[in-house]
Amino acid sequence: MEATLLKSAAPAIIKEVYQTSSSFLGGIKDEAKQLFSDALSEYLYKYEVDFRLIKTILHRHEPVPFYEIYFPAKLKKREHNKSHEAIVDTQSVNRVFWNTRFVTVTGDAGSGKSTLIKHLFLNCIKEKFGIPILIQLRDLNECSNDLQHFIKEKIINLKLAQNNEILNRLLNAGNFVFLLDGYDEVQAKHKNKVITSINSFVEKYDKNRYLITTRPYSNLEMLPKFHNYYMQDLSEDDIGKFIDLQKIKQNLADKIKQSLAIAKNNYINSYLTNPLLLTLYIVTYSTNSSVPDSKSIFYRRVFEVLYREHDSASKIGFEREFSSTLHQEQFEELLKAFSLITFFDSQYSFDRGYAKQKLGIAKKIAIDKNKNFPNFDLNKVVDDLKTAIGIWVEDSGILSFAHRSMQEYFAASCIESTSSNKEAIYAKIRVRLEYKKNSTAHTYGSDIQNFMSLCKELDKYNYVKYIEIPIIKDLISKLKRRGVNAQLKAVLNIFTSGLVVSNSKEIIDNDEWEVIGYVHPPFKYYMLIEEFIGNLFAILKSEKVIPTQEFSSIRKVDTMPLISHVYDNKDSNLSFDWISQNVKHEIDSEVNKVVGILTSQLKSCKSYLKDIEAVELDITNFI
Repeated sequence: MEATLLKSAAPAIIKEVYQTSSSFLGGIKDEAKQLFSDALSEYLYKYEVDFRLIKTILHRHEPVPFYEIYFPAKLKKREHNKSHEAIVDTQSVNRVFWNTRFVTVTGDAGSGKSTLIKHLFLNCIKEKFGIPILIQLRDLNECSNDLQHFIKEKIINLKLAQNNEILNRLLNAGNFVFLLDGYDEVQAKHKNKVITSINSFVEKYDKNRYLITTRPYSNLEMLPKFHNYYMQDLSEDDIGKFIDLQKIKQNLADKIKQSLAIAKNNYINSYLTNPLLLTLYIVTYSTNSSVPDSKSIFYRRVFEVLYREHDSASKIGFEREFSSTLHQEQFEELLKAFSLITFFDSQYSFDRGYAKQKLGIAKKIAIDKNKNFPNFDLNKVVDDLKTAIGIWVEDSGILSFAHRSMQEYFAASCIESTSSNKEAIYAKIRVRLEYKKNSTAHTYGSDIQNFMSLCKELDKYNYVKYIEIPIIKDLISKLKRRGVNAQLKAVLNIFTSGLVVSNSKEIIDNDEWEVIGYVHPPFKYYMLIEEFIGNLFAILKSEKVIPTQEFSSIRKVDTMPLISHVYDNKDSNLSFDWISQNVKHEIDSEVNKVVGILTSQLKSCKSYLKDIEAVELDITNFI
């Protein structure tokens, strides 16, 4: 966006504020109005300059204009009671808020949520849509105040309001577009407080517009008022256009597209629909044009390319000066221990102090394993990981891996390379997969599908022995309980985070709730019985309703035509006496099918371990 456009945008937004806020003008002196106008112009200019240029993992050395490489994100909206998904155009912020002022956007790591936020911020200025306010929700982890105080303090610090009276007038008039980024980065102990604060703030100042981003399994989609949108994966056509936008040589772009066409049925295509993972593939391609056979090889190549500083896009190679004296293998050793420690801390972004503290522990582990491991300055290693190698990125003083899956790769590699205590490590992973009463489900079992698959790929023997076999045995034991009530409770506790129930005017009048679905657990290992879960809930839905008294803790009379809620079955005395006898027989039949599937899988796992152990014994005979 050119400076001339900004100069015209700021006065237009100010004019819009004045036109829509008659209460804002009353009693405010001309001097205060001028201060507001000046502060708003300065604020918009500062952020426009900050966002105008961008560095990416492909363009690490020199920033490039944001809109020269920005690929427009698409959002999908699941239509209620319809089989199709509506596509929401994000080119214009007007389209995003077309029929609602309240939006959640859910997407995987690297799907482009934060980039979309920057685009919407800039587009608010361009289209004179309102005053955009960007809030990084992770900042609330270090804040003693609630969201309302945090936002008000930020606006006053930006000098957009001289005092609380003027601020409340602006908020009540609906002049703001609040872009709340990264709900998934809020620590579990703060989530209840944050979600309560969001609800309270939105209810109080409901004329403003709100957009909240998160990763999957945060249960944010259950917020009242909010329409739930989801980041759309890149299509095959999108992938080609995305590659062309990245400012790389045309012959290289053509070769990359050809390699993906050749590898059409390869696993890699399943995750190159993610913009950041696709970017990482582009980074690695110029140094190794073969398609990696596994995810772990792909991530290893990414780190090797970043370390060598061989820019795959422009093929400009030069020897970089590192602040520390560490070699590639030594950086890898540190990153393995650091990643496993921070992964179990559920820390996917961190400030410099935290990074140094955990790198210090990783340093002790490395020296303990190898007495010749060199001593080094922690600050210099942080600088190298961020600047020289570029595997870490920094945003407003907060560090994170360029893509979270890199952290998961190094964490899984740490487990694979550990010669002892594997049983204890995997036992802790199993605990992490369990639902904890006073925490959100996603803190434990969620969003670790990639980590689990990497553990299995790199360390299959121990993964099968210490993860799959104990879990399958536990499932069989729980599912063999007698009686439909016991079976259903076991099923719900194991395979769901809760029932989704809804109330409408007609149902409320009859004191009943309708079962409309369930919240699937994030641990994808359970997807092996996805068909069973689908069948079970089809059976439950055929019964139509659950008596209200079973859901008294969440019953809300709301004027909206349909409100969905998650009923957390883990803390309930849920009864299924209302289910008819013939349905109980159907459920019993489905459960028995699953027990059969699990029993067969348990047999396969034991056979795999036996075969591996036999091969190892055979090898010893030839040494």
